[in-house]
Amino acid sequence: MKFTLTRPLQQYIHFEGRRYRLNLAFDNVLRVFEVQRDPLFTPAQRVHLAVELLVGRQAARRLPFGKLSELLSRISAEFLSPKTRPVKPGEPRVLDWAQDAPLIYAAFLQAYGMDLMKQRGRLDWRVFLALFQALPESTKIREVMGIRRCDLPAPDKYNADQIKKLIEAKQYYAIKVSDEEAEANLQAGLDRFGAALVSRAKRGG
Repeated sequence: MKFTLTRPLQQYIHFEGRRYRLNLAFDNVLRVFEVQRDPLFTPAQRVHLAVELLVGRQAARRLPFGKLSELLSRISAEFLSPKTRPVKPGEPRVLDWAQDAPLIYAAFLQAYGMDLMKQRGRLDWRVFLALFQALPESTKIREVMGIRRCDLPAPDKYNADQIKKLIEAKQYYAIKVSDEEAEANLQAGLDRFGAALVSRAKRGG
């Protein structure tokens, strides 16, 4: 994702001999993410709608589907995807742009005095993402992400209440997922908790 302080942020992409202007307003990009997860659309419709949002209806109609997919992949890789560490298999999701929207709004207002409602159509996604990643730990969204990320401690005779409160917090702030994701996450959590109990038993704790 290209971000530099020495030049204006790039707003165009060259593809198949044409230059396409991109709509990278943060709210438009978040709408693209929503479309990609909407079960009402087929995979082909999601690609088409995403390209419409990002480069316009004319471009989406001009290109064949294979090229639409290629263009969307390039835009995602070059402009939308943050440079973060790889997510490990089974690692829980700690953020949902749609579900956490109220907390994100409040965090920007608290940290930067920025009303995101007034920035729709104006604030570039890359600037938005840089500000989001720099939000202080004192914001509620950072606290919630920490709760989701935190593993349950190994049980001992002193921390039963701590584990109970953490489980309750995780349930309260849990990200809504599909039935398949929920089952996989539950099984992974049970496996980790069971391993901790076995380890404790082996130590005679």
